[in-house]
Amino acid sequence: MTYNVIVIGGGLMGSSVAWQLANYGQKVLLIEQQDQIYVQGSSLGEARIARSLGPKGDLWAYLHDKSILETEKLIAFLNDSGTPVHQLSDIYTTSPVSYIFYDSKPKLGGFESVLNQRHKDCKYAFSNVESHNLFETNLPKNASVLIREFREYSGTMNPKKLIQKLHLGIQRKGGTILYNSKVESLIKTPACYEVKLLHSNTGETQTLFCTKVVSAAGCYNGILLKNIAPYIDKLIKPQRVFLAFFKIRASKFKKLPIDCKNRIMDAYPAIYFNKELSFAMIESIDKDGIPIIKIGGHFCRSIIKDFDTVWEQKLNKEEIEWGKSNTLQHLHDCKIPIESSDLEFIRGYSCVYSLTQTEIPIVSTLFDRDLNSYPGFVLMGGMSGVGAKGSLAYGLIASNLLLQKNELSEDYNNAVKKLGLNTTMINNI
Repeated sequence: MTYNVIVIGGGLMGSSVAWQLANYGQKVLLIEQQDQIYVQGSSLGEARIARSLGPKGDLWAYLHDKSILETEKLIAFLNDSGTPVHQLSDIYTTSPVSYIFYDSKPKLGGFESVLNQRHKDCKYAFSNVESHNLFETNLPKNASVLIREFREYSGTMNPKKLIQKLHLGIQRKGGTILYNSKVESLIKTPACYEVKLLHSNTGETQTLFCTKVVSAAGCYNGILLKNIAPYIDKLIKPQRVFLAFFKIRASKFKKLPIDCKNRIMDAYPAIYFNKELSFAMIESIDKDGIPIIKIGGHFCRSIIKDFDTVWEQKLNKEEIEWGKSNTLQHLHDCKIPIESSDLEFIRGYSCVYSLTQTEIPIVSTLFDRDLNSYPGFVLMGGMSGVGAKGSLAYGLIASNLLLQKNELSEDYNNAVKKLGLNTTMINNI
């Protein structure tokens, strides 16, 4: 079968661009090295923070809001083309998003300006009294302000559910998804791109040829592009970030008053602007109705020795204790009467952040060694833990770049510029 476009990587980024391309009428092949049910990777799980608060012109807020609009289009298509059972609430859980600021002197990419720009959908507590009156919580020790954002579809989004719906949409549009298929090599020939696959279920190899390719392979992008754009391996540096999962023991949780349980639900997700840039959210609710709390630190990073085994790396005692201590403190700030022994460690997970020097992701056409633009090739990478909330927007930008389509929106074009590679970036490597 002949394909217009091959997309490498079936996580959130690859699935998003494959859907957008299929929606444009392209014959898409999406290649994923895992089975249909993922067991590893940066798109694994059921919760990511979704938020739209930001200063004027904030890239992340725009990508979130644009992704909501694009996801609505996906849901509408799925309901029009089959049984109308799909809802945006399958993917997004609306809940207050808490932002806890400490010393305002460190620069946060301009985000600290939200302290001076009052947003109508947010409430601000600059003292312990205000925090108690507004949220029935304590202002965390040494914190200067607690902001809570109350907007529809701000809260958390579910990568697992979104990927399922994207794959369904791709297939209904005539696209093809190859699971258990690993790209062994990617080569540029004078006429096209040559993609060599290894099908893990059968051990067979296959070589495909296509004039348009999107590489959305996460931490594997640098390895895949070593023959086409070797500078990517220096431009994007993957690092391990650990995630820890906790819950209040059932015997204790059942005894908590209903107002305490409500405060727990309102307290997540939360972003702490401290040295670790800590984040926490409710991943899921267990069979007993107890929330499973996920916590990590954006800057809690370590070197990766092997991309294929990092996902299986267990958390050490210090990492577990860091997660437990910070979770317990957050619950205490929310006036939840529990002790350390009431908090149970459920599991840990090693994730991978692909990091650019600026920590801004890349959605861009590529350049060769002579800094000439490659025709028909787009890279999606360097998501650094911030990609999920804007996934459909990233996919739209990548598909438009590949098909040379434009949008009139100033915000859209600013996002394209911020996410794009340029010759200066490459020359500075």
